[in-house]
Amino acid sequence: MQRVIKDGNVQLDDWILVGQAGSSMNPAQLPEKTILPFGYIQKKSDQLPRQQNVHGVLLDGSDDIEGWGEMLVRFPLLAVSFSHFTDGRGFSLAAQLREKYGFSGDLRAMGNFLPDQMNYLSRCGFSSFHIQDSEQLEDALSGLRDFNVAYQGL
Repeated sequence: MQRVIKDGNVQLDDWILVGQAGSSMNPAQLPEKTILPFGYIQKKSDQLPRQQNVHGVLLDGSDDIEGWGEMLVRFPLLAVSFSHFTDGRGFSLAAQLREKYGFSGDLRAMGNFLPDQMNYLSRCGFSSFHIQDSEQLEDALSGLRDFNVAYQGL
């Protein structure tokens, strides 16, 4: 089982990421706590169980969620993938999900971001972090506490 940083602590995580290869699965056969690619959600939204609270969605910073936001906020977990630490679109997507659509569930940063960015990710609305190298979890955790004062309002 993988570990993530959530609520300021390192925790075990039982969410399963289904890659593009699993996108051909029948929605009725998906196990609970499965993180599905946004493209899959777009294609199969009419076939998903009405209880969307058993799945999560993997978004990319380049995904256009206009028209999908109201549906996405019903999922308990939205994960945003960072393809490269210099790609800031995930920051904007997180703020949009929290501020425009009122998402109150777990918003997870995944992929290539730096521990130095974790404080900023948190300020944009991320509540959990999947670090690729699990050996760096403790170091990354300290990144959440880098600053205790911010110039910008929330």
